[in-house]
Order: sequence, then structure tokens, then C-alpha cells
Amino acid sequence: MNEILLTKSRAWAVHTLQVCRRAPDYKTEAVLLQLIRCATGVGAILHEAAFGVPLREQLEKLSAAVRMTSGALYWLDLSFAADVIPMEEYESLKAEGEELRLLFSGEMRVMVERMSEKGAQ
Repeated sequence: MNEILLTKSRAWAVHTLQVCRRAPDYKTEAVLLQLIRCATGVGAILHEAAFGVPLREQLEKLSAAVRMTSGALYWLDLSFAADVIPMEEYESLKAEGEELRLLFSGEMRVMVERMSEKGAQ
């Protein structure tokens, strides 16, 4: 697994946790709990794929990380729309999440190319 993806997904999860902790009543705000679950889940999925997993399974995990990132971006949009997090924090987290999705897409293309070269594993 690409080390940059692991590092950036962890940084995004930490940033999300920091933003959510600053929100009033973050422990009981349902949208923040969902946002935290999705944002931290991205890195967990990637770490599962990082060690000793066949390329096809890595691709499946990366696909799941893309879906989880999209879910986190949804909850982030809702959190902002409901005035739970401020615009500056929203814009920063959204940019990081969108960057991750783009990086995941690029990594998925590389994996598909490698699988095509080697023949499906």
C-alpha cells in the first residue's frame, strides 16, 4: 500500500477528531459521531490492506476506502449545513477528503494496471 495514502488518511482522521472535539456537545451530536466513524475508518481499512494482502484484496480495500471517504464527506457537508462546525474547519477537512479520494483513484488505476500486467491474482 502506498505510504502516502496511509500517512494522509491518518492525518485526515486526526484533523477530523480535533475539529469534532472543538464542537459543542460533540459526544452527543449524531452527525459528528458518523463523521468520526467514517474518517477514522478510512485509515483502518487501508492499514488492513497494507500488510501481506494479495493485490486484488488491496484493490477491494482501496475501493472500500473510497466509499468510506465519500461517506465522511457527506457527514462533513451535513455538519456544516447544520452549523455544527465552522466554515474554515469545513473547507479544510473537505479539501483533505477530496484530495484523498483523488489519490485513491490514482492508486486504484496503478493497481489495476499491475494486475493486468501480472494476470489477475
